[in-house]
Amino acid sequence: TEQFLAETLRAGGASKRAVEHALNDASVGRFGASSRNAGSVSDRPPHPKAHGVVAPRVGRAGTSTHPEIPAYRAGIKPRETIVRDAAHYKRETWNGTQTRRGVDAEAEKAKLAASMARRSFSTRREETEDVSERERRATEEARLREHEARRDERIARRDALRTMSPDDLCDELAKEVDERWAFLDAMTNAGRGDEHRARVTAEIAERVRQMKRLDELISQRDFS
Repeated sequence: TEQFLAETLRAGGASKRAVEHALNDASVGRFGASSRNAGSVSDRPPHPKAHGVVAPRVGRAGTSTHPEIPAYRAGIKPRETIVRDAAHYKRETWNGTQTRRGVDAEAEKAKLAASMARRSFSTRREETEDVSERERRATEEARLREHEARRDERIARRDALRTMSPDDLCDELAKEVDERWAFLDAMTNAGRGDEHRARVTAEIAERVRQMKRLDELISQRDFS
């Protein structure tokens, strides 16, 4: 048995001292570590060659370091390249005049030119509109002044008519009717009779009715 154990250990690559220790342990009935190295051998796993089985090696022998990573893999820069590029990078100072990144400079120029052209056209149109607006306001102001003058004239005539006698009122109304007929004839000769005919004839009819009422009042006064 001891001879078989010794041959097995030697075949497994055990040293001479290891074989002697194993034979001594076997002679005293201990199949572990010897008294001198019991604390160290029991903590370590057995040597692969101690059991006589040789595990095959797969692949080629080499260092335990990791394989070298390619400089560029899938567009990702290694750290060394990033540090090297950053050492030569100089950030552009912003002064408020640069174009934003990702913006087509030519398109921005075309947009600016179109905006300036629209602004120029808009300015000319505003100037034309300002002239037209001033003319319109002047016309409206003149029309308003004329309307106020006519209103003041009507108020003054009404106040004057209140103090007149019926005979004087009839004469005044007849004069107004004649004035309106003359105005309508003048507008008709000028080709604008249709614009004023309805209004003028309505005013004439109103004054004719007033004259009829005054005639009735005068007749009642005379008979009374």
